[in-house]
Amino acid sequence: MDFKCKMCNLLTTILSEAKILEYIPINKAITNGTCAIGIGYTQLAELSAIIDVPYMLPNTYTKLADILSEDVKDTAWNVMKLASIEEKQLAMEAGDV
Repeated sequence: MDFKCKMCNLLTTILSEAKILEYIPINKAITNGTCAIGIGYTQLAELSAIIDVPYMLPNTYTKLADILSEDVKDTAWNVMKLASIEEKQLAMEAGDV
């Protein structure tokens, strides 16, 4: 949607999602979802069978779960590094070193 600032008359567009949508491959998305809600492959297989939806093989799930685990670890590590840099900067500014 296009918005106009009543004070400075700046026109801007605010989107609720990116113009170019990037989709996560379905098996990766499902693996991520199972981890997020705390279930594993067996529960996924049971649910998929009940609703008559084909599901991935256990080896595929394990491979994707390992990749997801590495992604989470890398993201957490990067966030901790950024937080430590910020913490150091704040401590230096406050003379708390």
